Amino acid sequence: MGNGMDEEIKYYLIACGTKDYKNLDPDKQLPSVETDLELVVDLFTRDFGYQRVLTDLDINPKKDEIPLKFAQWLQQNCRETDIVIFYYSGHGEYKLGDRHYLLLEDTDPKLIGQTALSTEDLVRPLNNDGVRIAQILYIIDTCCSQMGAVEVTKFAAGSIGIYRSSKEKNIAVHTIAACRAKQEAKESVFSTVLAAVLKDFCQQSRNRYISPGEIVGKVNEKIPDSMPQDVVHNLTGSETVAKFFPVIPKTIRTWEEKRLELTEELLNEFKKHLSKNLLFINSFLLNSKFLEEFILNDLELKEQLKKLSNKPVIEGICPLIACSEWCRTRLLEEDRSNPSIDAIEAWQSRVIKYRENADLDKIQNEVRQSWEKFKERINREELRLQIEIEQDLDKDNNTGRVFNSFHLRMNLWIKSQHRPLGRFAENEKIELNSEIESCPESQTFLANLIRKARYSLPNKVKLNLEIFLPIKVLKYPLEEFQFKRGTMWRSLGYEYPVFIK
Repeated sequence: MGNGMDEEIKYYLIACGTKDYKNLDPDKQLPSVETDLELVVDLFTRDFGYQRVLTDLDINPKKDEIPLKFAQWLQQNCRETDIVIFYYSGHGEYKLGDRHYLLLEDTDPKLIGQTALSTEDLVRPLNNDGVRIAQILYIIDTCCSQMGAVEVTKFAAGSIGIYRSSKEKNIAVHTIAACRAKQEAKESVFSTVLAAVLKDFCQQSRNRYISPGEIVGKVNEKIPDSMPQDVVHNLTGSETVAKFFPVIPKTIRTWEEKRLELTEELLNEFKKHLSKNLLFINSFLLNSKFLEEFILNDLELKEQLKKLSNKPVIEGICPLIACSEWCRTRLLEEDRSNPSIDAIEAWQSRVIKYRENADLDKIQNEVRQSWEKFKERINREELRLQIEIEQDLDKDNNTGRVFNSFHLRMNLWIKSQHRPLGRFAENEKIELNSEIESCPESQTFLANLIRKARYSLPNKVKLNLEIFLPIKVLKYPLEEFQFKRGTMWRSLGYEYPVFIK
């Protein structure tokens, strides 16, 4: 359920309902349930960033399926920061002296206690060991739903609260009932008014979250007087701020909560053409003067994207979006039919609303100009990769003793400039004994150094190698050292002019 990256708030929606009733008259069927679900799912996923789960429940779920699948889902890596909304739409009935039930497709009206689902059973899965969500909101869009909401709240307070207080973090359980205990819920009234109210709040609210109590108050104001239907909100458990309805675009908060999820999406797109995108992204880093380590594989790519996602927006430029645009620009030059071009563009349109003050047009223009300047400079100049390998000496005690470790400095120089274009390693300490004296075919150390440089430059760029190192540590000529290029092994001397000093 997590995204494999750092901890963050995740929003999950479970939405289901019953529209067909085999044992009820034709005028008791509820075709509007399908519309209600579509409206609610679209509202929560589009405007509030919810991910819909348990989609197989959807329309006409079975009695045993709902609590079982919900309980199983809660065991699948849920975390103490997760927020859940459980929405149900359909017929509901309160049996005097018994409890509130959700009527299902196979429910027999003469055997409701045996063939319908007790509304209380929606909350029982929270009582299982290992459930670790922060908050859950049950929205019960049925007749007499206040009684069901009361039972949910009572069970949560009396059972879950006591049980969890000594063992685990408490869960805040909220309920919104579409009508009071003795009222009938009119078809689609609640879902339609709820959507309108939330839209107004998103445009006008200055708070980070819209509280369920505020929503219920506004919904009741908007329901026509001709429809006697009062919506009710209840809460038990933690008194912390209800986070079910984050206001967008409060981008400082929403970016922190969506940052890692959206970064993971970009990573997955880049991994479809990993080798090509490593080349593109390293050239972006080189051109942007970011001094982080250059990247050689998908794990390093993941870390680099996370670093870029943490950088602030400056003068309209978001570094992560700029990186994606740099890659998109390179792909456009190579093959306009590449599906990754549209995928990255769609990703940008989703991300931009979360990045306060970011300007996509400005980012695209800036990247386009930077790419042209970068190409011109690289193609015009003579490039030299300078690698300095110096044996480590005991300078602290001034003994002159030679250690088995080495210091590495590696810079990319442009001939006409007195400063390096890029710095790949600055006084990095390395152990070379086992590698640099070994058979050239098994050599990997220098291969990785060269790959770091090659992965940051456009194709067909000529690169000279200038290597400073103690010759006595080598058993083989340096230019004969092998490195892997694609599926082929190549020698340094075959691929590059090598100058050894």
